[in-house]
Amino acid sequence: MSSLSYSSIDPRTIVIKRGTRQRQENIADIDDLKQSIATIGLINPIVVRREGDETVLVAGERRLTAVLALGWPEIHVRYMELLSTREAEIIELEENVKRKELGWKDQVRAIGRIHALYREQNAGWKIEQTAEAVSLTPAHLRKILHVYEALDSGRIDKAEGIEQAYNTLHRFAERKAESIVGDIIVKGATIFGQAGEAAANANQAPPGASDTPPPHSPTSSIDSATSPPASASAPPPPPIAAYVPPKDPVICANFLEWVKTYNGPKFTVIHCDFPYGNYRGADSKGAMSTLDTEDFYDNSEGIYWTLLDGLTQNLDRIMSYSAHLVFWFNMNFYTETVSRLRRVGLFVHDHPLVWHKTTGGGGLGVVPGTAVTYPRRTYDTALLAVRGNRPLAKPGMNSYAAPTAGNKIHPSQKPEPMLRHFLSMVVDETSTVLDPTCGSAAALRAAEDLGAKYILGLELDPNYAAVANTRTLQARIMRQAGNIHRDDLRSGE
Repeated sequence: MSSLSYSSIDPRTIVIKRGTRQRQENIADIDDLKQSIATIGLINPIVVRREGDETVLVAGERRLTAVLALGWPEIHVRYMELLSTREAEIIELEENVKRKELGWKDQVRAIGRIHALYREQNAGWKIEQTAEAVSLTPAHLRKILHVYEALDSGRIDKAEGIEQAYNTLHRFAERKAESIVGDIIVKGATIFGQAGEAAANANQAPPGASDTPPPHSPTSSIDSATSPPASASAPPPPPIAAYVPPKDPVICANFLEWVKTYNGPKFTVIHCDFPYGNYRGADSKGAMSTLDTEDFYDNSEGIYWTLLDGLTQNLDRIMSYSAHLVFWFNMNFYTETVSRLRRVGLFVHDHPLVWHKTTGGGGLGVVPGTAVTYPRRTYDTALLAVRGNRPLAKPGMNSYAAPTAGNKIHPSQKPEPMLRHFLSMVVDETSTVLDPTCGSAAALRAAEDLGAKYILGLELDPNYAAVANTRTLQARIMRQAGNIHRDDLRSGE
């Protein structure tokens, strides 16, 4: 408190008006407080106000109860009407924070303000002192102050309480830290790669080299099978060109060829929608039900496994050490697909993500076998896998009901609301997203709408790639226009 003087009065003369007090303090367990006051005295005087001939309690009921239990003839008090504006605000806030009807955001805002006011009065003020003043544990107060710092950021607007808001911020902090570490690893790899090249030119081992390649090493998975053994007379390999990010979000490229030479930043989210087909044939060997893709794409079962192998064998080229994978697949291939992903160190959730198609196929679904022996299939499934210990951006349901996409620009296009729902669990502003067979780029647009800081898609067909770029750039313009409009509304323009 400030240096203003305080008065001493008989504690038995202080009146507690239950009907007018804004909160009920927990006065049942005051043994520790009694012992503290008996040992070191009453550090913080209670606050009272004069109402006619009565002296009415404003704040400090537990301290008053402890003093009465100790039988003290006098107690130090501060009169509300003599407090400074700052002190009066602290008292008012302290009285409000435990009102039952006070919402969690208002509670956080009040407690954060109380702590700030105390620190303005005393630079040495500690969290433990504020915790005592508002009857909270220091650990819980630290959570509240962490939430207070981000209260107006928009990041926790949908949280339903202090714990959920804190957990949301904690997950974001972990993801951001891992993103920074990932960037450092990429930069370090570039530096050591240059050092390794110089050492190779001098016929020396590069720094940190060993005889055993690291697990999932690109050289051990693809290059060693095709490269001749090195010899002393062999010329040094040409230097790897520096990575230049493409100017468009979608590039026309074959994933299987592109991935062999990719040397850019690693991605924290990979979204895969390889041709996997809801097959009509009972033996699952037939053509995809979306027949209009056959003119350009290879929809055979073989291409599915080839693309999956291209992903797993080159995982270290494209995936950060801490990342998520959303992988759409045919349930006929569930066991083998999960096995291959787990063999390269990914943790694959046992239960897939399920998109229930509320309409589509004429509202009738897809027949995977003969009409008389198979039910119609009205859902698609995706595996959710994680590399490292990357937390979710936010928890979400593993099923979502939505109609198929309207106004398709690609025959295999999935609806953006559904993609946004599933991707919201793994994408935020710390995310870099790759879709190696992006088609219409619907997943990339959903990711960018969720705040992803970088997206990249590959599309085999140049016409689809061009349309995907146009739609994605249009979405950016519309999003920017919406942000400007919201900013104008906030400023009253």
